[in-house]
Amino acid sequence: MLTYAARPLLTGGFRLAEGPVWDAPRERLLWVDIEAGRVDEGRLRPGRVEVVRRHRLPGTAGAVACADDGSLLVAGRYGLTVLLPDGTRRPGGRVLPHGTPARLNDGGCDPAGRFLVGSSALDGRHGRDVL
Repeated sequence: MLTYAARPLLTGGFRLAEGPVWDAPRERLLWVDIEAGRVDEGRLRPGRVEVVRRHRLPGTAGAVACADDGSLLVAGRYGLTVLLPDGTRRPGGRVLPHGTPARLNDGGCDPAGRFLVGSSALDGRHGRDVL
């Protein structure tokens, strides 16, 4: 029987860190700090993760996906943002109407490369979220 051991590789400095994504071609770990509105990039080191870059966004950052060219697609509070490798930002599509008491939450890519993202209610009223 296999035995697993878990331990933190990176601690402190996060408000709500989630959604780790491994970008194999660039050997980097990506994740979001939802409440801080940030996408972090890290390198795996023996026994730890070294943060090498932080991308701050207005509002929240619910999920991140990596394109073949290294660009990042980020689910912000209401819509998507593309972060190009040179740091340039481009607006993506709006998913939720502005002012909606919700934010985009977890997301990922399907086998066809489409980015799927869900929403999470911020007002405690459930049943109105979208995917």
